[in-house]
Amino acid sequence: MDDIDERLGPRVESTWLDAKIHAGEILRGWIEDNGATVAGTARRFGVSRAMLNRVLAGQRPMTVRLALEGIGWSRARFWMDLQTSHEIAKARQEADAA
Repeated sequence: MDDIDERLGPRVESTWLDAKIHAGEILRGWIEDNGATVAGTARRFGVSRAMLNRVLAGQRPMTVRLALEGIGWSRARFWMDLQTSHEIAKARQEADAA
């Protein structure tokens, strides 16, 4: 399986500014684009399939552990920034609705 950092390409660039996108959506796209499976990716990342499924579905945030151990040290900050941007956008939307 190719390295995620090298294979995300335009998907990351086009979604980086759209903070409403959960980091799990981008990761799910990478899995689909590379013909990988959730089970295989979870094993590779050292997390349970259930936990990874929840991240991919946007039900759990991208965790530091997943970013560091699964995706890699070199891009962990990117993934955490993406997740934080999503959470800020979500909080603003909830505040505006209140």
